[in-house]
Amino acid sequence: MTFPTTPLDLGGDCSCSVARLDLLHPVVSGNKWFKLTYYLSLGLPVVTFGGPYSNHLVATAYACREKGIPCTGIVRGEEPAVLSPSLLDCLAYGMTLRFVSRAAYRGDFDFPGCTVIPEGGAGPLGVRGASLILAGAPPFTHVVCAVGTGTTLLGLDAALSPGQSAIGIPVIAVPSADRSSFDASLGLSVASSLVHGYAFGGYARHTPELIRFMNEFHALYGVPLDFVYTAKAAFALVDLVLSGFFPAGSRVLFLHTGGLQGNRSLPPLALSF
Repeated sequence: MTFPTTPLDLGGDCSCSVARLDLLHPVVSGNKWFKLTYYLSLGLPVVTFGGPYSNHLVATAYACREKGIPCTGIVRGEEPAVLSPSLLDCLAYGMTLRFVSRAAYRGDFDFPGCTVIPEGGAGPLGVRGASLILAGAPPFTHVVCAVGTGTTLLGLDAALSPGQSAIGIPVIAVPSADRSSFDASLGLSVASSLVHGYAFGGYARHTPELIRFMNEFHALYGVPLDFVYTAKAAFALVDLVLSGFFPAGSRVLFLHTGGLQGNRSLPPLALSF
């Protein structure tokens, strides 16, 4: 599956472009279809997990509807009086929602006869699906992506050719003392690595600087970002290019992993797109 790219003029001594996975499908956006591919191929009823603005839940609900597969979403937190727009979409696509407390959400679940997809499409089948992404990529030396569960980065890492590397930008705040163990826990090859320091306060958090960056990036390149994942990774990309992180002559591909659900939680008019 090929995808369009948008060139980025970031200065420095390397060329950069955005791999527009967000344009592959209007709902199952970005890396979602890839991570779901092998899970859904099993054909069993699906149970999966996410929060009230989960890109993964919405994508799974839609994909299951298209394939005629029953699905249930286990939602983190007590059921609110008013559902988020994302959860309303899940219901519209036929997903059954089950709300659990945050404590229970971290526990073990048993769903006999079902395909249980971990949060974010993680797991070996998700990694295997993510490894298909680079088949549609233009030539590159470095590929950069946001890291949540690490599933996409692991898939990219497995699909690299000699001379290529994958750079992951964690969107969760990992204390400096814990970063070495965090990085090692992913099990990446020597060709790939993580660059910390761009979490903007932690998972699903943002600052005025990040929102300003999102609006400026869209004005310059026409590329919408979300504050949970892609904006943080894009901010890191610009910073790394300008600081000389990439060797001269590098061809850097920024992977737009899609999913703008989180932006629906922002106040009206916070974003210009």
